[in-house]
Amino acid sequence: MTTTITQVRLKQGEQHNLLRLTEVDEAPHRRPSFQELKLSGSAFNPTKWVWWILLTLLFTLGIPMLVGMLWQTEGRMRLFWNTWFVVAGTLIVTIALILIFGSIRQAQQTGALRRSLTQLDQARHEIGEVIESRINPGMRHLHTGRFLLTVRIGGYEHRIAQLAGRGHFTTDALPEVGDLVDAWVLPNGPVIVQAQRAVLRKPWGRPVVDMPARDVQQAAARVTSPVREHPLDRIRLVAPPESADRLARTWAAWNHARANPRDWWFALIAFVLVALPAVVGIPAGAWQEPRREWDQTIADVWLWNTLWVAFPWFFVMPLLILFVKSQLDGASRTALHRVYPTEPATVPNTTGWIVRLNSNIDTEDSVASIRRMRVLSEDGQLIEFTKVNGQPSVAIAALPVIGGGVRIWQLRDGRLLAQTALRGTGA
Repeated sequence: MTTTITQVRLKQGEQHNLLRLTEVDEAPHRRPSFQELKLSGSAFNPTKWVWWILLTLLFTLGIPMLVGMLWQTEGRMRLFWNTWFVVAGTLIVTIALILIFGSIRQAQQTGALRRSLTQLDQARHEIGEVIESRINPGMRHLHTGRFLLTVRIGGYEHRIAQLAGRGHFTTDALPEVGDLVDAWVLPNGPVIVQAQRAVLRKPWGRPVVDMPARDVQQAAARVTSPVREHPLDRIRLVAPPESADRLARTWAAWNHARANPRDWWFALIAFVLVALPAVVGIPAGAWQEPRREWDQTIADVWLWNTLWVAFPWFFVMPLLILFVKSQLDGASRTALHRVYPTEPATVPNTTGWIVRLNSNIDTEDSVASIRRMRVLSEDGQLIEFTKVNGQPSVAIAALPVIGGGVRIWQLRDGRLLAQTALRGTGA
């Protein structure tokens, strides 16, 4: 089973341990090549160093020069624009330097890792057992430093938090406790663990089976109790090889985002760089005073001034509302991350079957998006799921069918989470 972790701190020497996830058709027990680890192109060569130096000079010298060229000495808004030029330029230079030096630091670490892998051809093959598997609950995909895998190899424990290779791997690809994995121990210390990414897992309880459509609809028609429709209930579409019988490892898999203080910093920077000159600069530049030669009345002038003041907010206000709403939803007392289990295998669950689903079908692209789904639980309760998570659109051939099996979990606050499998591999 995989538990959660928020921050990974490795000991000295553990930073060079790697986890590589292989495809289904790759031969087992095969030692990965240096190119397959996707590290050969990450080191800095003289050409890349020259480019990074030029980029550094461009941002540290070019932005101040641009501010000097745009500096205003006349006009009623010169104080605002000059202040904005300085603040915006400082933010851009700071962000650029942080990204540049962060990339250089990462390249140096990658270079050290590449040097540690020079003895890859002398690696000793072992079979290891996963004794700890933890992941950041806010991740939908695996990222270096956001998971922790502890493997026992030859009586010694090795911790791994770095992912080798490129590509997006969902959290269900991480090996679980008890899995046997291939391991290559290098003479100079680092360990490379290799595991298959698409492993069919056994269900935690009895597997969910489908029911004939006619039978499930007849059973639903005999239900006399009211239909449960709770705003916190949600159902998730699961694509192979992930099993719908196993609750997702992280709450991020349910398209849930937790309120993060860093989001407010990003919003503040975006407001200063984009929204502030729009909501202040545009109205100020177009502001009019009554002039006799234009034959304007005070009402005409104030009408245009009001329109220019309101115009930028038509674009800024919707984005601001969406951001605040997402932050409030992520920080509310009913947020999913507050009640999501750290041990999904222990959550009580039951079986259900699809009675009805509402979907929008695009016949041209042969895809559909599910909006609502009604499920009949094995205890005779009809449940209306108005929140459907997972893939926003799926192939028509992969849509769940009436009578399709559903696994339903009830969390400690009473909400229901359900999962159902997509048909075939067309999702």
